[in-house]
Amino acid sequence: MMKLRGEAKKMEAELKKIHVEAEENGISVTVNAKQELVAVAISDELTDHRAIERDLIKAFNRAGTKAQQIGAQKMQEVMGGLKGLLGGE
Repeated sequence: MMKLRGEAKKMEAELKKIHVEAEENGISVTVNAKQELVAVAISDELTDHRAIERDLIKAFNRAGTKAQQIGAQKMQEVMGGLKGLLGGE
């Protein structure tokens, strides 16, 4: 169990280091693979606040989806390694 906890902490640290960016009409968001917002960049040329809000949501959701896919892939890698620990093939 200690090894399992160690692997989980290692995976969490690794997921925080993986950054995914998505852009929507001059708005860029960056999230880590834990789906935490890391950065937002808004072009100085944008002035329509409603459009900014709409595009920010779209960019964030797209980045979150990418981050979720990466996180799931990493978890599959860990779970594959756990089969040997748990007596699986």
